[in-house]
Amino acid sequence: MTYKEKIATIAPKIINPNSGGGVIGCPGDYTELHSTLHSGNDECMFPHTTCEECWDQEYVEEVEDVAVETSLYGQADKKEEE
Repeated sequence: MTYKEKIATIAPKIINPNSGGGVIGCPGDYTELHSTLHSGNDECMFPHTTCEECWDQEYVEEVEDVAVETSLYGQADKKEEE
């Protein structure tokens, strides 16, 4: 799934064939995409890339890290009852 395909599922009204890359704005403009593809100002972070190339990049879902405390032996730590 590309950034363009993902934003189309979230906010289909911003798909616009008259806009660069077929989408209004840049991937980094949409917090829903968790993207670092735009600087947040009016300058493109990728001046040698077209808007279409940017929107057509592969979208990767953000995965939450789940931490599990383990002992030195790789087993879950348990409190011993006294």
